Amino acid sequence: MIDLKKIQTISPTHFIVKYQQPLPNYPVEKNKWYDRYGIYYELNNDTLKISNIKMISSLIIYLNQIKEDIKIIFSIKDTATFNELCKELNKKGINKDCIILLDNSTKITKRRWLDFELIPDNVKVSNNKRDDYYPGENSLDWWLLWLNDKDFNCVVNKLTPKVRKRTIYIRHIVNMFFKHYPALAYASDYEKVNFVFEWLRKNTSYDSSATNKDGTLKNGANYSQDPVYTYINKKGVCCGRAQLMKILLNNRLMKVKCFLTDGYCHDLQHQWNEVYLNNGQVLYYDLSFGRKNMEKIENYSDYRNITHQDALNWDFHIIDDKAKLKVKRNDYEQ
Repeated sequence: MIDLKKIQTISPTHFIVKYQQPLPNYPVEKNKWYDRYGIYYELNNDTLKISNIKMISSLIIYLNQIKEDIKIIFSIKDTATFNELCKELNKKGINKDCIILLDNSTKITKRRWLDFELIPDNVKVSNNKRDDYYPGENSLDWWLLWLNDKDFNCVVNKLTPKVRKRTIYIRHIVNMFFKHYPALAYASDYEKVNFVFEWLRKNTSYDSSATNKDGTLKNGANYSQDPVYTYINKKGVCCGRAQLMKILLNNRLMKVKCFLTDGYCHDLQHQWNEVYLNNGQVLYYDLSFGRKNMEKIENYSDYRNITHQDALNWDFHIIDDKAKLKVKRNDYEQ
């Protein structure tokens, strides 16, 4: 077990000053503290998790002076901090095994690149916070689907084993689907979407065994929200099927602007898809209810509390003037 007092005093260049009084609504605990720069530390057994990262150069010097054999987790919320951290780790080196954990809110698009080439061999990248992890919680999942083979191979070698294995399999799903239907390369986005929608309707079904009689998800049935589980077992709940539809369309081969839409339908939490066509039209697809080519989703009485966060994360600016839905600016690069 790491001596917390020893950690807090080991580096004179980066004083770790624990607040004497708790922050509002944030009590001080013996294994959690801030330093004077506002960097937050959480110590669990042999792992030190660091978030709200600042003063990166000084921070790395401090970490290298800690004598104990500990693992470091850097929790990152934005691509700028990620790239700066990778640059400093490459320049100074770090003598401990590290994981860079991308936060759920991290926005990664073609305009917000991650510089994996600078990451040292003893540093790995993950977006896996939970054992019941599935894509959609972090935009890294979708960003990886757009990489060419050279960049993809560079990135996967820097991922943690579990994330790497899953990432390679998801890419395999995309490659095999496109290999079976090569004519889709010459189809319009509208034709691609409707083809994939009908393919999923025929080849997957709603996993009623994972839900209670009232339609809510059973305890321990999160696996049915996983698009990989849905693909392998040919069944899944709304999330699993909607995310599989996005995987098959929003990638470097199909290049369709297909996103996830969340909200409620028939008073149950629900997820379905929205697609942005090149002519500016927005269409909605709901595999659970077999509905396709839907326009103005806000006008459907079955759907409410609708959020378009996935599209917004990819720089689609949506205006809802209560009369219609339209795209203000399309920053999605082909």
